[in-house]
Amino acid sequence: GLRGALEGARALGSEGVLEGAEVALAQARGRSRAAIDAKATLERITALGAEVEEAAAALERARGWRARVGEDLDALALDLCLGVPQLWAAPSPLAKPDAGPSWGASYLVRPRLQVAAHYEPAPDLFVHDRELGTVGLVYTVEVGGASGVGVEELRPLLRDLVERATYLRHLLLSDRSGGGADVDSATVELVVAPVLAFDCVEPALEALGHALRHLSRTTDCLHAVGINLLTLVPGAGGGGSWTGLGPAALRRAFAWLLPDTRRWFEAPGNVAAGGGRLESVELEDYRLPGLRRFVLDPRARLHLLHGHNGSGKSSLVEALELMLTGSIERLAGVDDYAGVIRNRWAPKHRHASVELRCSGGVHRFSFADGARPPKDIAGRSAVELAASFRLDQTVMDRLVRTSDADRAAELLAAFFAEDTRARERWRQAVHAAEVAVAHLPARVRRWLGSRRRERQDLHEVLVDALASLDAGQVDPSLLDAVLPVPLAELRVLHGQVPEFAEVEATLGRQGHVGLDGSELETLQLGLERLRAGLVANLAVLEEAQRSLEQLAGWWKEERGAARPQGLHERGAAARAIDGWLELSALVELGEQQLRILDTLSAARESGWSGEALAQANSAEGLLRSLSETPEGVREDLRQGLRTWTHARDRLALELRRAGGPGAGEAAVEDARGSAGEAAAVRPTPAVRMHLDAEAFAALDQLGWWWRPDEPSPGLGERIREALVEARAAQVEDRAEQAPRFAGVEIGAPGWTEPMREAAARMLDSLRAVREAEDERPSLAGLVEPSGAEAPETSEAVGPGLTAVVDRVCQARALALEAHAVGVELNESFVARLAAADEDARGLIDALNELMALFTPARWAYEDVNLRLVDEGDTPRLHFETGSETDSETDSETGAETGSEARAPRRARAELRLNTAQLNAFTLALFLLCAPRVRNPLGLLVLDDPLQNMDELTVTCLARGLSKFLAVLPEPWSLLMLFHGESDLIRFREEVECGVYFLPWLSPTARGSDQTIAVDALASRLGLPGQSLRALIRLVEADGFTSADRG
Repeated sequence: GLRGALEGARALGSEGVLEGAEVALAQARGRSRAAIDAKATLERITALGAEVEEAAAALERARGWRARVGEDLDALALDLCLGVPQLWAAPSPLAKPDAGPSWGASYLVRPRLQVAAHYEPAPDLFVHDRELGTVGLVYTVEVGGASGVGVEELRPLLRDLVERATYLRHLLLSDRSGGGADVDSATVELVVAPVLAFDCVEPALEALGHALRHLSRTTDCLHAVGINLLTLVPGAGGGGSWTGLGPAALRRAFAWLLPDTRRWFEAPGNVAAGGGRLESVELEDYRLPGLRRFVLDPRARLHLLHGHNGSGKSSLVEALELMLTGSIERLAGVDDYAGVIRNRWAPKHRHASVELRCSGGVHRFSFADGARPPKDIAGRSAVELAASFRLDQTVMDRLVRTSDADRAAELLAAFFAEDTRARERWRQAVHAAEVAVAHLPARVRRWLGSRRRERQDLHEVLVDALASLDAGQVDPSLLDAVLPVPLAELRVLHGQVPEFAEVEATLGRQGHVGLDGSELETLQLGLERLRAGLVANLAVLEEAQRSLEQLAGWWKEERGAARPQGLHERGAAARAIDGWLELSALVELGEQQLRILDTLSAARESGWSGEALAQANSAEGLLRSLSETPEGVREDLRQGLRTWTHARDRLALELRRAGGPGAGEAAVEDARGSAGEAAAVRPTPAVRMHLDAEAFAALDQLGWWWRPDEPSPGLGERIREALVEARAAQVEDRAEQAPRFAGVEIGAPGWTEPMREAAARMLDSLRAVREAEDERPSLAGLVEPSGAEAPETSEAVGPGLTAVVDRVCQARALALEAHAVGVELNESFVARLAAADEDARGLIDALNELMALFTPARWAYEDVNLRLVDEGDTPRLHFETGSETDSETDSETGAETGSEARAPRRARAELRLNTAQLNAFTLALFLLCAPRVRNPLGLLVLDDPLQNMDELTVTCLARGLSKFLAVLPEPWSLLMLFHGESDLIRFREEVECGVYFLPWLSPTARGSDQTIAVDALASRLGLPGQSLRALIRLVEADGFTSADRG
């Protein structure tokens, strides 16, 4: 957050700034002339004239800056560093971040400055932050080596530097250059940066420790100034690497600039909008008798309320708690608040009451109106717990001395209630989506499981996999999932259910079916027809299959000798064996190719995109064409495969007959499967084939289902005719006249194979449908979002297709709701804290910055870390300190430390830190997180937060709070309750504040009307910030070295 004042001065006097001012003046004059020519209203002309005057003043300032750059650059840089108001005498379009009122903290390198016309602090770096009212003196001290001071010289040297800073603070407090009026004097921060030689690190650090302890015992310097250490050690590897320059070390040394705290409050969502400002609180017969009116001074952002025990501090805070939250945590389990709160000696006709007067209006509650105030009495407060606006020792203990789970519960409930509710809504929405999925058929759940990526939540699977439903479409893969069996497997049933063929044709034309169209209704009708005849159709197909198995043993045997004459010719047997080998190879290749084509087709129907085929380079086209092979081509391949199989088996039979026993044995033994074995047997005579009428009827039905377009007579009738013809031909010793069906000659070798295959495929499909109908989702152990047990009956999922689709749509809707809540949750700060992302790191950095600011010996402590583990039902908040690693490298820079001692690993902070540090942690955490909660009073209450803090720590905390209040966004203010006068005095000396004194207890029970207002003598309000330009000047005109100018 620091800016170089010398570079800023050069920027102010640059040609670009001057040209910009000239252009702005010309444009303002042009607008003014145009308004006059257009005879605009007098009000408009006057406003434009003011703009011209402002632009002219800006031009004059730019010319002055330009002239000073050439004549007196050093003085301009000093003015810029000290924040001289004359630089910004009027609003200007030139007021930019690099040259404007928002310049912020700036520095000068080795300036020769003189304070109060006699004192020269001679820092290596002079820092000034006008907004925070802070002056920083940075000194580097080289220790050891050829040019450095010795370790024994460190103690007096450090004392000298502390005395320099203390004397500067004395001069600032004594400054009366402003005419003697009291001002809010600037504080002084000293940063000592010892550069230690590698061989004297430990002795130098020990000497620094002795010197600091001696100073704290023998002087009050540490009460006057802040002391910071930035220890630099060269890395063992050389190359310009240093330890001690990491973010954590720099944050501790320059915590007084509050860069991380500023960034935290500037980030969206970290300061609640719509807050008001509390003006007064009126309590009547509220525990104490009478009417007490607390009036807060509007000029104060820090209210210090002092009162002895029993004077009513707790009553005031409890009344605020009651009005903001509608309850009092101390009275948990008590229903009759009035009986506890109302003063016992109050007249019977008077009831205890509370009245809040704030910038948003007046809010009053009397116990005569009810037992509790309404929740929105204080202007729709988002405060649900007292811990959201009040910090006391109870809350401190809950944040540091409880379990990780209790700590997380306290933090999330107090400061992240919205995030916590979003987390609960997400859990409920996810559970509802999971219950909806459990109601789906098992086939749909398996399909969703196949679409699930690694570590993907189930509801996110529904969001991705069911995206087509958003367009009112059901894509092929989803349609296959909701059907009892995939549509491709139902293709064999087109003869039984023509509706399947209609839907498949629609799917082929447009690539999907409509969610609200007629296709799903058509499929539903087809499925109902299929279910109605499922048992009967299975019986028919099983009967047909048994008949075909019996008929498989009969085929027409060629007339003549058992040893065909053709194979006795020279070379005929060899040619027959070659033919048999060729056919065997074709059968094997065809079977493998058919398996490949069927697999690729099924993959495409399941949603496979084939993107990975591009990795095959030039072979991509071949593989893609295989995956896109039409069903007709695959059917032709099946037919060819049957033909080759029959021819191979027939040739094997002829070889066996021609050669007698053992002839063609090698070829037959090499044949894969049992086809050769089957072909080696003799056919069963037709006269021995006996089928009843039921069998022929089943075969007729099979034929109609298999080939609906085949003309009459049916398959069973044609087989009957073939058997009759075969018997007659055998008796008459003549050639048979064989009928055909679907291109297959009935009675040819292997003639039953295509029919048996068709029957088997139909049976498989029908059995798959039957098994799918028997499946029901397993809902054991699941409960509905309402808390009721989920049903486990078969009625939990309707058997119909439309019922399944409806449930899929319901699951999708619940998944979308869970997804939307999940997006909201992921954007929440709690989720970012659990993920340890950059935004969450901002809280940790600001927390460590404030802890360092509130701690006198800030160099002696390591950073703390909050780690939220949001797994399972109960989140846990780990509070840790120390390093993540035990290696011998600096955890911040990665450079070698060179120390034999290894860095400590992280440990539980509540076990390592003392009570004062733990209180500083809770105070810093409260100050950073409480403004996140919308509070209509704009007030944060610190109820005696100084327990176990010594005088030096209290002074350091007061000085730190004065800087914190400068960056705390309006209209937030702090109310601190004290019972010790010494602490009150220390705060008053360091911070601009309003002081209030509560009256002590009275011996009378009647009470009286009392107004507690700010004590003008004890308070410090309305003080202007200290201007340093009259106090600090350059020693000589050429105040900076040429090296500094570079």
